[in-house]
Amino acid sequence: MRLNRIFGLCAVCALLLSSCGNDNMFGGIPNIYQDAFIAASKDNEGSFSKVIEEGVKVGKEKATPIAEKLIGKSIPYKVMDENLPYKIISDIVIKNVELPSALNITDRGRTGLLVEFDVEVGKIEGEIGQVNCFYLLPGKDGYVGFGQWGITDDQMRRPKQVTYYGLRQTIYVLEEGDKLHVKGWLYAPAVPAEYLDGCNELHLVSNDTFNDHLEKIKDKQKTWYYDFAKIQGW
Repeated sequence: MRLNRIFGLCAVCALLLSSCGNDNMFGGIPNIYQDAFIAASKDNEGSFSKVIEEGVKVGKEKATPIAEKLIGKSIPYKVMDENLPYKIISDIVIKNVELPSALNITDRGRTGLLVEFDVEVGKIEGEIGQVNCFYLLPGKDGYVGFGQWGITDDQMRRPKQVTYYGLRQTIYVLEEGDKLHVKGWLYAPAVPAEYLDGCNELHLVSNDTFNDHLEKIKDKQKTWYYDFAKIQGW
């Protein structure tokens, strides 16, 4: 039965978590929720909806105080490539925390951090309205996650009409030396929590480096999930 297999998946996660710590930039919140779902699956076997309801409730109770303490903290980062089209000129600060609302191996089960920081635009070519801040998330088994933020002129200077895919729109042309404010969400990867151990900094990379790692990370994420599924006979 599919439901029993899902409960079995939680049991497998429990074994993996026996040596798992909370060493990640998300304050160990993914670990807390995973433990909560595992406990709920033992107490509510046969009712997946109750597992989710109880897991979310218990996870929120335990994680809320940690989430509150995360707000205002800075996230460490390393610049891994030269000649990025921007330079960070402030701390990357956590402004809010989004707690999971489902199993942590699903998208809705990801812990989210709303971050803000300032950048200075570097050398760019042509008249463009956005540069991208690409990042990778290191973890227990190499890179475990990825993402990007678009850097645009929040002050809306230098407007220009352009056509993209047949549609006219306004961009605000960036120039070298512009100082801009960036706000965006940083989500924990939808993977078993043990793989987030050591995920305590951002690696800022070029577009090429990002693309070089993208499919490898996606393949690893699928492998982690399907290994669990295979054990359960899915």
